[in-house]
Amino acid sequence: MKVTEKKKDGLTSELTIQVPAEQIEKQIEKRLREVGKKAKFDGFRPGKAPLELLRKRYGDSVRAEAVERAVEEATTSALKEKNIKPARTPKVDITKFDNDNTLEFTVTVEKLPAIEPAELKKIKLEKLTTPVDDKQIDEARTKQIVAI
Repeated sequence: MKVTEKKKDGLTSELTIQVPAEQIEKQIEKRLREVGKKAKFDGFRPGKAPLELLRKRYGDSVRAEAVERAVEEATTSALKEKNIKPARTPKVDITKFDNDNTLEFTVTVEKLPAIEPAELKKIKLEKLTTPVDDKQIDEARTKQIVAI
């Protein structure tokens, strides 16, 4: 996996991530084997169908699932590698992917700002008070009594 930081603007970063085709192919084969354990084909015992037959029947859906999983895993590891804590879900755009090529996509992420804790001993608070005299209290009570 190759990660390059394309753009860094304030709290927004854009990463370009490339995932090798071999890595995706391994995930596809792994998922096909999982599907093959439950798949039933005429002429084959359950779980004994050849990989090519599984690929013909389930290939497209498994490929989409593998690409989705690869994007998710690569994004997570790239954000950890670059020490980015996302403020919300990153935006992912697949820029290049063919059946036998490397998967390339861009991730636009808004980061959480770095907040440094302040020393509490340096903070001074001012307690605000409003002076109230007896006349104002009596007026407020009479208004309540009249309202009832």
